[in-house]
Amino acid sequence: YGRLYHHADSGIYFLELEDKEAVEQIYWTESDLCALPLQNPHGLCLFYWHSSTKTGYVRYFTTWYGRVEDSVTGSIQSYLTPFVANLYGSNSQSWIQCSQNGGFIKSYFMGDKVRIQGSCHYEEHGLL
Repeated sequence: YGRLYHHADSGIYFLELEDKEAVEQIYWTESDLCALPLQNPHGLCLFYWHSSTKTGYVRYFTTWYGRVEDSVTGSIQSYLTPFVANLYGSNSQSWIQCSQNGGFIKSYFMGDKVRIQGSCHYEEHGLL
């Protein structure tokens, strides 16, 4: 699919794809994800980075913790933003979330911290 990176401390895998369409169009079921040859995964982040516009496209799969895909990708930015900053030298990044809910996040890598901003929609789900 693309270049696979592993953040050993967190167990997160990053799969860098060749274009945004690949990020948008991949459909994986829980069994597809569990069949991937990953060692003790915490999550799998799919992304495409467009260097000239400093814009990325992202999806985050967390099958191993009860959901096939994370519908809001803000949590992965604490790992993805510094990773892309180190890989491409861009400390200011725009991210388009390609999951079912969609969304847009601006992230900033500031040394040892990540700041994110963007609009969000809150949905209340009933608790048992």
